[in-house]
Formats: sequence, C-alpha cells, structure tokens
Amino acid sequence: MSPRAAAAVALALSLAAPHAALAQEITLSAEQREYYFLVNEPVRLQVLVNSTHAGTVQGTIVSVFEQSAGGAQISRSNSNSVSVAPGESAIDVDLGTHAAPATMSVDLLLSYVEDGAKLVDLEPLVVHVVEEDAASQNVPSPTSATSQEAQLAQPQQQGGQQAQNAQQRLQNSQLAQDSSALRDEIREQIRQDAAEQEGILESAMASEEVAALHEELLERGYTPSSQSASASPAAQDAQDAQDAQDSQDGGGQDGAQGAQDGGAQGDSGSFELAYENAEGQWATIEGEVEGGEVTSAEVRTQEELDAALEALRADEEFQELAAGLEAEGYTEMAAEASRAAGGELEAAVTFAPPEGSAAAEARITATVANSTVADVRLERQGAEGGPAW
Repeated sequence: MSPRAAAAVALALSLAAPHAALAQEITLSAEQREYYFLVNEPVRLQVLVNSTHAGTVQGTIVSVFEQSAGGAQISRSNSNSVSVAPGESAIDVDLGTHAAPATMSVDLLLSYVEDGAKLVDLEPLVVHVVEEDAASQNVPSPTSATSQEAQLAQPQQQGGQQAQNAQQRLQNSQLAQDSSALRDEIREQIRQDAAEQEGILESAMASEEVAALHEELLERGYTPSSQSASASPAAQDAQDAQDAQDSQDGGGQDGAQGAQDGGAQGDSGSFELAYENAEGQWATIEGEVEGGEVTSAEVRTQEELDAALEALRADEEFQELAAGLEAEGYTEMAAEASRAAGGELEAAVTFAPPEGSAAAEARITATVANSTVADVRLERQGAEGGPAW
C-alpha cells in the first residue's frame, strides 16, 4: 500500500464518518442548574444529549452522586457503557424518593473516542428536597457542556468557571469540601481510560493487516460508522500500579507524564471498527492489540452470518432434528450465528417448548465453513450433561 493510501485509510478510520468537514461533537445539557422537589416525591432529572456525529458513538457515562442530609454525607459513583445515536436523545437520572429534606449533587461525565479521546463534563446539578414551596423555586437556568479533548492532568478551560461556580453552590449547600477531589479523581481516571482506548485504536489504524481489511470492506460497499476499544485487564492493572507508584513519587504532572510514557510504550486491549453498507447491513473489523502491535484482526459481516444460518437450515441432519422437535410441539424462537475463538463460524437455532409444558428449551448448533455444515448437535437446556445457556 502506498503511503498516500495508508494515510487515507488512517484518516477514514479515525473520523469514522463520511462528513469529516462538519463539526462533530456531543453536547450534554439540562434546563436547570438547581432543582427543587418535595419530600416523598420521586426525584427524576432529564439530561438532554445532542450528537452531531454521523454515526453511533460508543462511550462511557460516569455518574457521581453526593448527598447531604441530617449532618451525614454519602458519596458514590457508577459507570455504564452507552451508545449515543446521531441527533437528540436523553439520559434519565432517577434519585429515588426521600422522606426527609436533603441536598444532592449529580455530576455526569461522558467519555468516548472519535478522532481522539473526548470528554463531556457537565457541571454538577444540585437537587434540593424540601418540605414545601418546591414549584416556585424551580427557575429555568440552562447549562450545557460540549465534548473537549480529554487531556491528562489538564482540566478543560471551558469547565474552569463551571467548576468554580459548581463548587460555590456545593459549599452553599453544605456538601463536603472533598467533593471536588472525588470528581477530579474520577475525571483523571476517565481521561486515562480514554487515552488508552485512543492508543489502542491508533495501533489498529497503523496496522497493515487492518488497513487491508479496511480496503476490502470499502471495495464491498461498506463505509465506516463507529469505532470502540477497551484496555485489557492486565494492561489496566499495570496502569493502576503505575499510577500508585507515580503518586508515591510525587503524583501530579509526573503521574500524568508517566501515563503518557506508558501509552507510548504500547497499549494492549481489543478494538472494533464498525461499518455499514447502503442496504443497512453491518460489518466489523475486530482484533487484539498487545504492546502497541496488532496480534489479531478479522472481519465479521452480517452477510456471512446470515449465510451460515441459511446453510444450517438447508442441512439434512438439521432438518431431521428440527422436524423431531416440531413433532414434540416445539417452535422456533431464535436464530444466531457468530465466529468462535478458533475462527470458525457457529450457527444455532433455539426452539421453545410447548406452551404450558415443563420441558426445557432446545437448541440445534453446528459449525459452518465455506457453506459446509459439520458437527450438527441437539442440546436441551438444563438437561443432564447439557448446557445451561
């Protein structure tokens, strides 16, 4: 492949969208900075999401909750994978029902990798649970945050004033002063995770093997739609150990530099580059990266998986087993195909037992290679010696 072609492939993969000239970003917004609810009333917030990316973006949403009530403070956080489709959507935040007055803070951070590691850091939303006069205190005060580069140890310039204002509100609400440290720690971890994902994707894009698979899909009429990556557990453990050592050695800027140096030595994990054709069929390039080098990469397409299922249904042994199940009153309920760890395709059709029967589900599976079906077998869920899928 010529250097020019390789550069074009890397650019296409990194953007993962046909309209590279357009600004592509994700914005989180809320109608109010502070909310008031009555005691014993469900506390629910809605955060609006707007994405100008052409394809679906795979990311991680981290929620940080802090509550002050009766002189006690509770802090917790959770993390979930999220798929952000183009256009407008919403995230619902359910804070439950509270029987006594309380003050809470909700901080939402969205991280993803599209043309670099990105972070959307919405300023904390403050919630007051009061005994009366909640409605009159709910005044529109819109707030929003747009995706920025997720740089290690460098807080967003735009978010500086937001963080200052949020801290003032937290102090006014008598929330713990260490809340800022908790958020900073979570933000830094998100930035590190995003940087690792970016490093894995960069390694994939630099691979000649991945470039060849990419060109193959382009020739077959597929265009890039999204990309994702995740660090391997071993790599994450190593990074955690490095972070701990950096903290002991001085932390701060040295710790951030250590994380960047570690990334330069080579990231490890898995990646997936997603594609779609004009008929809406999907395809992916999936693989593994170790030490900054691609160790495996393969193409999966909806077309080949559908073909594997068709081959299974046309197999005489499958038809005999399926007819036997239907004679027992079973009905087909699901069909799927996937590529096994060894590389061969596996196809399976699952059957539901007769309505009202105590019988278990049944499944007919087989391996498929070049339209040749082999190892056809009938499995019954929960049967002795059988799988309990």
